[in-house]
Amino acid sequence: MSFKFLLSDGSVTDGCRRIAIEQLDKAVGEAGNGEIRVAERILRVRKRCKKLRGLLRLVGPAFPGYAKENAALRDAAAGLSGARDADVLVATFDNLLAANDALGSAPAQSNPIREELLRRHHAPDADPEAVLSSFADALQEIHARAGDWALKEEAFDAISDGLVKTYKSARKAMASAEKTGSALLCHTWRRHVKYHWHHLGLLRDTAPDVLTASRSAAQRLAELLGDHHDLAVLVETIAGDMSAFGAKADVKPLLAAARDRQNDLARQAFVGTHPKLLSAV
Repeated sequence: MSFKFLLSDGSVTDGCRRIAIEQLDKAVGEAGNGEIRVAERILRVRKRCKKLRGLLRLVGPAFPGYAKENAALRDAAAGLSGARDADVLVATFDNLLAANDALGSAPAQSNPIREELLRRHHAPDADPEAVLSSFADALQEIHARAGDWALKEEAFDAISDGLVKTYKSARKAMASAEKTGSALLCHTWRRHVKYHWHHLGLLRDTAPDVLTASRSAAQRLAELLGDHHDLAVLVETIAGDMSAFGAKADVKPLLAAARDRQNDLARQAFVGTHPKLLSAV
């Protein structure tokens, strides 16, 4: 089954339970699958948690258990963030070098700044297998409750407030980010856009001709803002410890290239993509 409500669901409550249980089963299975490398498992299960939290936000105003289950998912995924962020930081560095000839032609793997990033961020604070095991245990507890989830409303009343609330939050965050240019507010905007994208996916069978295009626009916007955030973290990491990184190489051209790319991504987000998203709902 895919991550969406089905016309065959008896009610929104039935669909919500089914979707949650399916995603929880997949997340627990992936967390413990030793045939998949750890970094990939962490990436997959984090995505499952974000999908589940998107589902909860959609029905949240009609779901008395929203706060408890959202907090449980948030806390379960919290321990996984460090390893994922480390991989993304190095990948962002590699992509930036590959796209900028002015930064040199040497392979990224031999770059001393990259070596410092690896040294700092690939030293795990905890055994990743133990972290994944604890994560799976936490999801099993949520799974035991999911079959009894009950909504106060049904049909469109069960989702309308959550759908509108998330959309308005995205609009508000966009306005704040555009006004201030803050990387943190752009990241906040992205989070709301991602949830809106999940909502459009959950509902896509209700109006596929409209929602498919809207969902594609939301996904593209989220990707632009995600790349913007990854560059912001890279800049913050390097600029925050110039004594270490600057001792290994001249970081000024790298930081300038990263900021230029951030500005380009912001222009695309504010000028190119978001009108399609905002006119689609």
